[in-house]
Amino acid sequence: MASVMFDPPSFGPSNLKYEKLIATNLQHIRAEILYTEHNIGDLSNRFVSQRLLVTIQNKIDNVFALISVTEGYLSEWESDIARYPGLLDSRASLDKLKAQFNREVSRARQLADEVKSRSHMATSDTVNPTPLVYNVPGNSEVDYNFINSAKSDPDYEVSAIQHFDLIEFEGSSSLTDSLIETRNQGISHIRSQIEQARGIFSEIATIVSVQDGGLKSIERNLKESYDNSEEALRDIESLVVARSKNSRRR
Repeated sequence: MASVMFDPPSFGPSNLKYEKLIATNLQHIRAEILYTEHNIGDLSNRFVSQRLLVTIQNKIDNVFALISVTEGYLSEWESDIARYPGLLDSRASLDKLKAQFNREVSRARQLADEVKSRSHMATSDTVNPTPLVYNVPGNSEVDYNFINSAKSDPDYEVSAIQHFDLIEFEGSSSLTDSLIETRNQGISHIRSQIEQARGIFSEIATIVSVQDGGLKSIERNLKESYDNSEEALRDIESLVVARSKNSRRR
């Protein structure tokens, strides 16, 4: 997956600023990746909501926007170290951050492929497909206002860097809402199945009741027939006895 390189502004030879910017971007990249990894399983749910799908896609877009900018910082920092001998002592820090960055890039690419695959399965069943677009300028806005302030404020803190529109961490509330929606949809589906089962059981009970009534009717008829037969048999026996007596008298 190719990356689109943003041109970061030049700070001049400074180890501290590059190190803080890259470290902060790595923190944001990890946060976005962890969010996506935590929620990617929900994309296999046939009741996945459009909102969760779009949120995860936006997270992936943000990751690759951060990766693109961070690549620029690493490249410029490496060039500064090569140009200014006084910065050679920061080579170890650069190599360490670069190794961490490469690991996160590998995770992001694998995750993007998995999201694309799972979202395709989800959209084919439940929602209209929303194409995944990575590394296209304009899909993720990058705010460079923090860079201008950094040039004039050498003592800025990492916590003050707010340089990307990352959908903030409102994603956690979006996640909660989407999970609630997913659960509600699942519960509604289960209730529907229960109602269908109740209808089936009611029909079976009706059939059994009708059959039971029929059996009872047959039983009554048989009993009446038996009683009638017994009565007829007694009548015949009485008649036979009477005729026998008459015959003896003669």
